[in-house]
Amino acid sequence: MVALGCGLAEHGHQVAIAASLDFRETVTASGLDYEEINASVAELSRTTAGREWLGGQARNQSRELRAMQDFFASAADPIARMLIRTCDCDQIITTRFLLEATLTLRKNNLTVAMLQPDFTTRDGRSSIAAPVPEASSINRIVTHFYQRAARRFFAPFAKAICRLTGFPRMSFHQHHNYESELLHLLASSPAMTPIPADIHLNAEATGFWQLPAPTDYSPPAALKSFLNTSPAPIYIGFGSMNTAEPAALSRLITQALQACDARAVIHRGAADLTIPTTMAYTVDHIPHSWLFPQVAAVIHHGGAGTTGNATRAGVPQVIIPHMGDQYFWGRRLHELGVSPAPIPRKEMTATRLTNAIMATRDPALVSKAAKLGKTLATEDGVSAAIASLERSWTRSYPHR
Repeated sequence: MVALGCGLAEHGHQVAIAASLDFRETVTASGLDYEEINASVAELSRTTAGREWLGGQARNQSRELRAMQDFFASAADPIARMLIRTCDCDQIITTRFLLEATLTLRKNNLTVAMLQPDFTTRDGRSSIAAPVPEASSINRIVTHFYQRAARRFFAPFAKAICRLTGFPRMSFHQHHNYESELLHLLASSPAMTPIPADIHLNAEATGFWQLPAPTDYSPPAALKSFLNTSPAPIYIGFGSMNTAEPAALSRLITQALQACDARAVIHRGAADLTIPTTMAYTVDHIPHSWLFPQVAAVIHHGGAGTTGNATRAGVPQVIIPHMGDQYFWGRRLHELGVSPAPIPRKEMTATRLTNAIMATRDPALVSKAAKLGKTLATEDGVSAAIASLERSWTRSYPHR
C-alpha cells in the first residue's frame, strides 16, 4: 500500500496511510501522512492467537481459523476508531477484510484493494479458496461458501463500528450488492492471477504494487562481499511470521544448508533466526527489490509482497506457508513451474527443506522463473492502479 500511496502522491494527491504502530516509521519515511491504528502487530503476534495464526502453530485448520478471528477481535476497536476518524476523506481505498466495516460508514467513493485474489469463480488460478487448480464448478461452490465464511471472520471490525456508532449491521446480501458496484484492484500480475471471466465485479489485475529499487541504498561491505562470493547464496526469511522455538527452527535451517552445501542471506525477522556466520549473513531490514536479483533462490513464507518481489527478480522460490493466502501463493508458484511444492511450516523438516533447496537448482525451474520474471518486469502495477483510480475518481467528480 505504501508503494501505491507514493505513486498517488507523485500524481499530486494528498495521501494518508492507516497502519498499525509497527509501520509508522515506514509510512512517514516515505513522505506520506500516517493515520494511526493504535495497535501493534508485533505485540499481538506474541499472544496465543498470534502464535497460532501468524506463527502457524495451530493444531488444526479449525483452530487456525478461530485464532485468526481472535486476532482480528483484538485489533477491532482501534481499527474501528481509525475508520470513523477517516470516513470523511474524499476517497478511501480499503481492503477486503475491512470492506463491510467501511461500507457501514459510507457507500460511495470507495475502492477495494485486493492483495490476493479471492473471487467467487470457477477459475482455480484466481481464488485463494479454490480447491482445484483448473476451472471447475467445484471451485465456484467452494469459493461462494468461502465468501460467506469470511464475513464471519471479518465480523469483529463491522461489529465494532456498529457498537461505536449505533449503526445497524448490513446483511450479507446488502454487502454483496454494495460491493458489486465498487472498483476492485488486484495487486498481482495478470500472468499469475488473471481476472476470471465469470465474476460480476469491476476488477482489474494491475500487477504487483512495488516500490522501485532504491538508488541510494548502500549495503555493508561485508554483505557485498558475501553476495559476490561464488556460488551465489540463497535467501531465507519468514517476515513477520513468528515461532515458539527460534533455536529449533534455526537448527533445522542450518542442517538443510549444510546438507546441500549452500550459503544464505538470513532475514532474522519475527522468528529470530540465528544461523552460524560461516554459512550465513544475517540482516534485519533490507530492500527485497535490491537483494533478490542477486541470490540464487528465495525461501520465504509466501506473503504477497515477498512473492511479488521474488517473482519479479526471476529467481526460483520455495514457499513455507504459515497461514492464510500463503498456501495459495505456494500452490500457484508450483503450478507455474517456478517453485517446488510448498512445505507447510508445521510439516517442514531438515530433509524436506534440503530437497526443496536442491530442486531450485533444476535448470528447467530456473529457466521458467527467469521467463516469468521478465514478464513481470514489463508490468508497472502502481501506474496501472493509479490510472484506474483516476478514471474512477473523474467519474465520481465530473466537475473536476
